[in-house]
Amino acid sequence: MSKDFAKSKGWENGGKAVQGLKNEFNAANATSICPWGEEGVYALLPNSETHIFVKTIQITAIDTLGAGDCFIGAAIWALNEGIEIKKVLEFSVFVAGKKCSQKGLSNLKNLSEAKKIIERN
Repeated sequence: MSKDFAKSKGWENGGKAVQGLKNEFNAANATSICPWGEEGVYALLPNSETHIFVKTIQITAIDTLGAGDCFIGAAIWALNEGIEIKKVLEFSVFVAGKKCSQKGLSNLKNLSEAKKIIERN
């Protein structure tokens, strides 16, 4: 879910957002993910009360337009590949961060650094 949606529900941080989503929408069997901008991303696995948190990468932000779309696309791809959730979040945060560190999208096609996140133990 988006940070804006979470805030509209009164959830003031990503941890409360993923928990609130599970409670309010009876989504105990779902994985909840909420990117929280420059802070990082929060997730809550099915039937769990323990949040997973991944910090954003350190960058100089140049152009944030499209970063959320890049995060979502990376997360959907990684989840579809059956990748473990912590690596999904690390990968998605990296892709979104790389997007923010450049103008436009044209250089995102070379994500060999991002693939290393998935391949490491």
